[in-house]
Amino acid sequence: MELSIPDFVHGLYRVFFNRAPDEHCLRRYTQMLNAGLAPHELVSLLLKSAEHERLGVGRSHLSETMPEDSAGTKVSYADWRDLYIRVGDWDRLYRAGECDWAGIGELPHYAMVAGYVHKLAKEGILLDAGCGEATLTDYLDPQKVDYLGFDISAIAVERANNRIPRGYAIEASFDAFSPPDDIKFDAIVFNGSLQYTATPFEIIDKYRSFLKYGGIIIVGVYQANKDLLFGKLLQEACNQGRYAIVDIAYAASSSDDLAWRIFVLK
Repeated sequence: MELSIPDFVHGLYRVFFNRAPDEHCLRRYTQMLNAGLAPHELVSLLLKSAEHERLGVGRSHLSETMPEDSAGTKVSYADWRDLYIRVGDWDRLYRAGECDWAGIGELPHYAMVAGYVHKLAKEGILLDAGCGEATLTDYLDPQKVDYLGFDISAIAVERANNRIPRGYAIEASFDAFSPPDDIKFDAIVFNGSLQYTATPFEIIDKYRSFLKYGGIIIVGVYQANKDLLFGKLLQEACNQGRYAIVDIAYAASSSDDLAWRIFVLK
């Protein structure tokens, strides 16, 4: 009999912590595994958790240096095509309620992204690339921001259009999207979406051409697993001069144990 993903998570918690996972952790790790996290990567994450450290083994924080493979070779952006998070059917995940990122624990990164939009783009046109259900619009002033979002999931787009107070969302992929009527944007947001693509830097490069003069790119990166690796690669690209940094910030929910880095780029 094949083990279900929730049962797998339960089994790991029994092995590592001698307890069942709480509801939040069970839901979080089930979402990660459904989104493409490999089982051995979840094992590694639990080994590095604060709870495992309190038991006397492991570390609670991931290294700030770029990760290395077993041969000691530094992981580079060239490796990302083999490492990025693959999701086969986004509609299935949305239909199952596994992409509900509107809880209070998600507030810090949405609020920070919206804050940068209002501070730097002020009254303008925003593109939310990989918008999901357009949760970001809960934090935007509709009197100041014209919103356009797109997502590959038809279900997410339908829900987004029921939520957006001013603007709309369309169904499109990163590669297929083209600005309607050749409009230019004051800000383009990739909030937790680029790590699901094989060529995130090329996508950023392409979308920079959609900006007005002085426009900004905002990239939100969840601080765990392959998302964390993507954030390190993006930081390295900035250090090498590929992107100009306007600001980098850290958003976190201590109660829900969630954290993000927010990159604001030119």
